[in-house]
Amino acid sequence: MSVCVHLIVLLGSHSKALLNFQLGLSFGIIVMFFPAYLAQERLLSESSSRDRFRMFDPRFSRKVRLKIIFANTPRWLRQTLNGIGFYYLVFFAVFLYRTFPNKASENDEILLLSVNAAAFYCAFAATLTSYARSERPLRPDEI
Repeated sequence: MSVCVHLIVLLGSHSKALLNFQLGLSFGIIVMFFPAYLAQERLLSESSSRDRFRMFDPRFSRKVRLKIIFANTPRWLRQTLNGIGFYYLVFFAVFLYRTFPNKASENDEILLLSVNAAAFYCAFAATLTSYARSERPLRPDEI
C-alpha cells in the first residue's frame, strides 16, 4: 500500500488524505516491530557457536547477523529488500538535495514517508518469513 501511495504521488496526484493515510501506515511500523524483533532474537539464538564467536568480531558482526536472520528468506524477497533499501538511500539523497535550501513540500514529505514505510515493511516481511521457515518455530507453551 505504501508503494501505491508513492506511485500515486509520483504521478502528480496528492491530497491531505494521502498524507494522513501514509502517516497511518508509518505508525503501523511500530506495531510490526515487536513480532519482527522477537523473531529476529529467536533466529539469532539458534546460531552455532562459531557464528556467535564471529558476531563479536567487528569485521563480521553485521554480515553474520544478517546471514543468520535472512537464511530462510526466499531469494526474491531478499532481492526486493535490497532493491527497496537502495532506492530509499538514493531517494533520501535526492530529498536532501531538493529540500536543503528550501522547505520540503507536502509531496516530498509523502514520498519520503512512503519509501521509508515500504523499506520497513519489506524488512519485517523478510524477517518473519525467515522465522516461519526455520526448523524450530516458537511453540505456544514457550510463550
